[in-house]
Amino acid sequence: MSPLPRAPDGDASLAMAVCELPDGLTPGDAAWQRLVALVGTHRPQALLLNELPFGAWPAAAPRFSLLEAGQAAAAHAAGVAALDAIEVPALFGSTALPAPDGLINEGFARIGTRYHALHHKLCLPEEAGFHENTWFRPGHQTFGLLDHAGFRFAFAICSELMVPEVGRSLVRAGADVLLVPRASTADGLDRWIAVARATAIVNGCYVLSSNRSGGGGAVPAFGGSGFAVAPGGEVLALTRPDDPLVVVNLSRDSLAGARAQYPLTISAHLDLPSPRPR
Repeated sequence: MSPLPRAPDGDASLAMAVCELPDGLTPGDAAWQRLVALVGTHRPQALLLNELPFGAWPAAAPRFSLLEAGQAAAAHAAGVAALDAIEVPALFGSTALPAPDGLINEGFARIGTRYHALHHKLCLPEEAGFHENTWFRPGHQTFGLLDHAGFRFAFAICSELMVPEVGRSLVRAGADVLLVPRASTADGLDRWIAVARATAIVNGCYVLSSNRSGGGGAVPAFGGSGFAVAPGGEVLALTRPDDPLVVVNLSRDSLAGARAQYPLTISAHLDLPSPRPR
């Protein structure tokens, strides 16, 4: 990991939004205009988009198509280029980049007009409707950290949250906020929230997630339900179809309070020995 210089601790706070965005989002369409309007109404200081928000979900089919991969990359290039229309100081998301034999799922931050590439998704499921190992490549096998407004952000894109070592290693490297853009179905929401709460509790971090919604037929039916979880495990907010963008207040005081309490008090300096076969 390559952390940037750490912002000073203190009573910093940040109003950050999570959302649910419909399948097939395109700059200028009705869903895009609604997103722009909601950001203008709520005026968050930062926004997390869902995983690969633009165009069709590329990993639905079990067989790779170079043409469709190119279309997915082009849709995301156009979407990222249009982000100026969303008037928010900091924007986080995931985009599809072209690779010689597939795509790369890149987690990025856009601070002002500057683009920061932070992470290439490494955990690539191969399940019905989610043939990510067929369509995607891991790219650079690093997890980047970004300091902004007194907080350190890191990505655990979708299924990466389900790997406990990812959250633990990122927080030990200094992350305060785990960003989890998702493209997941509704039937697993309880598990997502349970894992997010457990990750927040045992690591003392915020876990924020935005999700794709809608779809069906040839693609999975995505479940929406973006959420925000506090460092102590409290679910701060959950989006709904009639309330697709919610804003929560990130607080350094909340981080400090959670990290000074159980169970962090027993694990902060614990160095477990390596298991040995008998």
